[in-house]
Amino acid sequence: MAQPYLPVRGRVGGKVDGQLTIKGSLTPLAVSATGSVIVADGLLADGQRTLATVKRLELAGLNADWPRRVSVERIGVHQHWVLVERNADGSIPLVSVLEPPAPAASASGSPPAPPPTASAKPVIEIGAVAVEDGFVRFVDRTTQPRFVEEVSGLASTVRRLGTAPDARSPFTVSGRLSGSAPFQLEGTVGPIMGPLVLEVKGKMSDLALTHLNPYASQYLGWIARRGVLGLTFDYRIADDSLDAKNDVVIGQPEIAPSRRGEAVRERIGVPVDTLVSLLKNSRGEMRMSVPVTGRVSSRQFDFGDAVWEGIRKTVINVLALPVSWVGKIFYTEDARIDTIQIWPVTFEPGTTQVRRDIAAHAERLATFLKDAPGVSLTLRPVVTAEDLAALARAAVRQRIDALAKESGAPVPEVAARLFAERAPGRPAPETVDAIVEELAKAESPADGAVAALAKSRVDMLRRELAARGGVDPSRLRASEGAVPVEASGQGRVEFEIAS
Repeated sequence: MAQPYLPVRGRVGGKVDGQLTIKGSLTPLAVSATGSVIVADGLLADGQRTLATVKRLELAGLNADWPRRVSVERIGVHQHWVLVERNADGSIPLVSVLEPPAPAASASGSPPAPPPTASAKPVIEIGAVAVEDGFVRFVDRTTQPRFVEEVSGLASTVRRLGTAPDARSPFTVSGRLSGSAPFQLEGTVGPIMGPLVLEVKGKMSDLALTHLNPYASQYLGWIARRGVLGLTFDYRIADDSLDAKNDVVIGQPEIAPSRRGEAVRERIGVPVDTLVSLLKNSRGEMRMSVPVTGRVSSRQFDFGDAVWEGIRKTVINVLALPVSWVGKIFYTEDARIDTIQIWPVTFEPGTTQVRRDIAAHAERLATFLKDAPGVSLTLRPVVTAEDLAALARAAVRQRIDALAKESGAPVPEVAARLFAERAPGRPAPETVDAIVEELAKAESPADGAVAALAKSRVDMLRRELAARGGVDPSRLRASEGAVPVEASGQGRVEFEIAS
């Protein structure tokens, strides 16, 4: 005769009390049960390790006719403690313990008989479930170092749970995460055995970013040195469709690279430190509203990929407007950010005279930097062949003026004499400017002239941005190294975003 079994593989203990009437048959299993049960100091263990305890478990108003129907008026769970571990291979011991044991082989050694054909699903009705003062410890060993989270003060209520297709069960959950970070959520859930229907809203606040470093290091390539996370979310699943919104607030984030690859650059297109500096507002906060959508049962749907897609779209939407004031975002073929270009300031050849209104550009840059206080700009001067020619002309003209002053002769006469010395046998051009132009073709800028011009342009821009836009000069850094010289184009100072 088949024997009944407790559908777990671990050790179960506790003190049972109550009034329960059971009758029926074991083969096939068909029993009726009515009454109430109270379990005190319940225990679930795996070998020598305790996986769950409960101070008091109440089952009131049980009326079951298994396998057709089960109804319970109320289930109460008081002061439970649960250990949920995730091993390095992804397995969860608690789930393994709760699985029913495999059927044993018969005495003759023949394989066990196949289970009978499944009958109709039982009708289940539960009036209410209440959890009070619970505690859950979660340990994830798939990260290095391992991630540990503890939920304390866990309280939850669920009403009108059932298997009816139109069942809608309101629920609430609240508690505190590590560091006393509070969370709470509420909503409704559909039938116990599906289809999946869920509406849930919730919020969490004051979770230290440093607590999430095992995941941040593994999946982002960065870790937090400080900062707090707040989250408000709204998830809806109906007709196999997920529609969710996550409003994220990260206060005062400070980050540093870890030794792992950087997923943010791969997924979005910019490194995470640049992204953080761009998204910080004047209060030092990052605020994003991240949508997540998809078909839940689709083989192509991956929640992690859907979250990354939502983050990518959000980042682009947040950055597009402020960047458009001062530059342009360029994208790759797969819609990731390729580069963020800040419009440069161009100059008249060989001078610090800008080609367009510096006041307007300074105001726009100042507004951009004010709205993104974590951003600094590197000023990179670029000199071109036009600048070199202008510097050579200036050097020639300076020499002519000096000779004219020294000799007391007219400038045109001095210019013609200098041309005759430099180009004997050639007729001198008619004007001083023409003579200067011809002589400059064989002239090289004086030593240090290129570097001096580049520095003058950078210094002038820093002064203008500080004076007109109120920008802290420390956020305007001059680039280091040799000044690049290009064969064509306009002399300019380029801006590069520095975190």
